[in-house]
Amino acid sequence: MLLLNLVIQSGLSAVSNPDWFTLIFQQWDNFWNNTINLNDENNGYTNRYITFGQLQSRPKVWTTPPFPDWELLTIEVLIPGDQMRLYKVGDSTKWFNYTLMLKEIRTVAPLERIHYPTIFSYVFPVQCGLVASTTTEFSINIQPMHGGGNGRFGTYTTQIVFNVYDKEHALLAKKCYDFILYNKFRGDGNSDFYSVLLIERYPTASDIDIEYLQQHSSEKLDVGAVTFVSNETCGMYYLNFSPSPDSSNPFCFVNEATPSCTIPYKVVDPLDSSISRSHQFDLALPYTPDGTGWRDRLEIAIRNANYTNIIPRAGCYRSVIKIELRNN
Repeated sequence: MLLLNLVIQSGLSAVSNPDWFTLIFQQWDNFWNNTINLNDENNGYTNRYITFGQLQSRPKVWTTPPFPDWELLTIEVLIPGDQMRLYKVGDSTKWFNYTLMLKEIRTVAPLERIHYPTIFSYVFPVQCGLVASTTTEFSINIQPMHGGGNGRFGTYTTQIVFNVYDKEHALLAKKCYDFILYNKFRGDGNSDFYSVLLIERYPTASDIDIEYLQQHSSEKLDVGAVTFVSNETCGMYYLNFSPSPDSSNPFCFVNEATPSCTIPYKVVDPLDSSISRSHQFDLALPYTPDGTGWRDRLEIAIRNANYTNIIPRAGCYRSVIKIELRNN
């Protein structure tokens, strides 16, 4: 499920604006596509150390700072169940423990600060670079798993979420890192097949500017992503996108106080951005011809809001896009 929110009202202004900052999350692609072996006992049990991404923070160009201490940011780290574990797909009784390291690389003293979170959510300060970017690197150290036989072989997954706030705790940026790795074999010990589906919600899915999307009907707004990895080499997988709870309705925002008041929008085809869908649709996933199956990460976007040109009632609106993985 992908939840979208917007508020239609006037007279509000944020303390800060994301456009005042350059906040760039980067990720390295080898940790989400099930190509890293967590624990190969044939080569000895060793820790698996992965630097999986980083955040670069610096201001946009202006002559006068927008408010005092504007450069003081906060990063919040969230993990599922507040435990640093990669769980086996289909069997939550088996996992790998890991530790998380966050290294802040600065242009002023101290030039480096390192954090080792142990309690979540974990919050730590970052000073946005004044001359050059402040870079915060993200790494995990996965501890080996000893013994256990074939029952421990398989695919393991987790997520780590980073939120960036200004000094007034206004959300400026958000990033969810998906981890999909395997232990010994990329199956479950009884079968060589695995399938993993992860859905990510972007911060842009909240407080959507409906007026802007209506006036710029050809522009799209990325609101999330879906990641699918499988080593099946036959059959066909596809995703079904539909409005929830009633899949027969068009995609629309629903007024929480008056559900009969709706604002329609269209969902952009993730494989062809020139196509937009007003109702539910299926999307066949492209097969990777190298024999490794599917390795897809598709962004989900909306556009052409209020294409019926209604006059919306003020209030809070919500929409849910239901995403289902199906197989033929």
